[in-house]
Amino acid sequence: KSQPGRKQWRANLLLVGEAGVGKTSLLRALQGESFKVQEEAMPSTAMSTWLLKPPNQTKVTLHLKTWDFGSPVSYHLAHQLGLIHRAVVLLVWNAGGGYETGQLYSWLNLIQARSPHAIVLLVATHSDECEVIVLPLADLKRKYPQLVGSYKVSNKTGNGIEMVKQVIAEEAAKLPFMGEIWPSHWLAATNVIGDTANPYLTFQQLQAVMAS
Repeated sequence: KSQPGRKQWRANLLLVGEAGVGKTSLLRALQGESFKVQEEAMPSTAMSTWLLKPPNQTKVTLHLKTWDFGSPVSYHLAHQLGLIHRAVVLLVWNAGGGYETGQLYSWLNLIQARSPHAIVLLVATHSDECEVIVLPLADLKRKYPQLVGSYKVSNKTGNGIEMVKQVIAEEAAKLPFMGEIWPSHWLAATNVIGDTANPYLTFQQLQAVMAS
């Protein structure tokens, strides 16, 4: 007898931006981890899982698969893997370098071209060290409708982190298919694949998993 399905609250959280702007430190701060003065350079793509409670929904837990991308090249891979169609994207830039140095328009154009329905948040880091430049947010929202807002944070002091965390939870909970019922065999396959030690599976290995 087949088991009933269960509601699932799964989505992707992508952190993109130029190298050295504080993406990894931002993710650590959002997850409640301590700040490291000298954060080790991450590989081109770092993955983890973040469990997050959406506002006013104590019985729901969001399972966010986080992807820390180090370059536009690795972000292109995200599109090929279908990661950015159900995702919240944090476009991170260093307030001290300005949005021109952060290549915000280039990144926004890339996101819009690859996935115009992804939710985008602009996050300026290092707000404790300098004044954050005011962005032409109204114009940006007209050009990039998926843009929710602009936020400033300090990964070091934690200023602004809770606000960004709250917005992520709110926007992720509204993504398509969140809260829908997954059949039991989908859940079983997802759990088996997630428990594998290998970072990837061949098609034959995937077939074996799906048949088990």
